[in-house]
Amino acid sequence: MTEDARVSWFSLFAGLLAASLATAAVVVYAQRGWGQPSAGPVFLFSFAYAFVTGILIGLPLLGRMVRKRALNWRTAAAAGGTTAAFPGLLFLLFVASCTTNATFMGVATCTDGVRNLTGWALSVALLAALGAMGAAAGLIGYLVYRGFRSLMLSQPKPEDEPDPPPA
Repeated sequence: MTEDARVSWFSLFAGLLAASLATAAVVVYAQRGWGQPSAGPVFLFSFAYAFVTGILIGLPLLGRMVRKRALNWRTAAAAGGTTAAFPGLLFLLFVASCTTNATFMGVATCTDGVRNLTGWALSVALLAALGAMGAAAGLIGYLVYRGFRSLMLSQPKPEDEPDPPPA
């Protein structure tokens, strides 16, 4: 593995860590703030979920983009949105079933065990929110990636130093 590849993977990992921390912080803030008794566990769960999802889906996707020299802010946002929305899509299709009549804020979302139009609209809204949050996290991760990469590549290397004068 070349030094440039090592720098890229380390920078991607740092970006993933920053994106996961930002995601967890936003989730806790959206839950009514840091003063809630459940803020700590929600932060830990959100961070772990974002980090594991990023490792399993986002890091391989971004690594491929780095190798193809196609990583920019747009592709990072798209990869973040995909990474966040894909597990939500799997959950909605395979786990969240309508076995009973369900309501959300007094509006029926499932009727006779079938998701109705309101249920599908809420599902699409959830996926859009997950995708938007993932895109924002992808942008944060991209900025950290670029910063770490430029910082690490700007450091002088031992072979770049001039030879000592002859004695």
